[in-house]
Amino acid sequence: MSGILATEKEALTKEQGKLMKFFAALKKFLAKEFLWVVFVAILALPLAELFKAILDNYSPSFKAYIAGLMHSTELFLPTYVLSAAGIYFIRAIIGSIKTLVKKPKN
Repeated sequence: MSGILATEKEALTKEQGKLMKFFAALKKFLAKEFLWVVFVAILALPLAELFKAILDNYSPSFKAYIAGLMHSTELFLPTYVLSAAGIYFIRAIIGSIKTLVKKPKN
């Protein structure tokens, strides 16, 4: 009977180790994503201002069209969202390319 309990305890310890590795990997992933969110939030600010300045100076008719679509919303908000989405999109493309180029370990 104690042999069965020892075997069960050993199997449970092994499964607990796998679960701890999973939680460690999840914790690392969430920390990395949080840093990316902070990075994108900070980097999107000057990009949005740059995009807004380009619209102000070089395309007043397009700016008027967008302002008509946005009604009372400030033009900065859609440029900020567009900048943040663009950064994440580029990040996804780079990650995909790295995945395709990465050589398998032997």
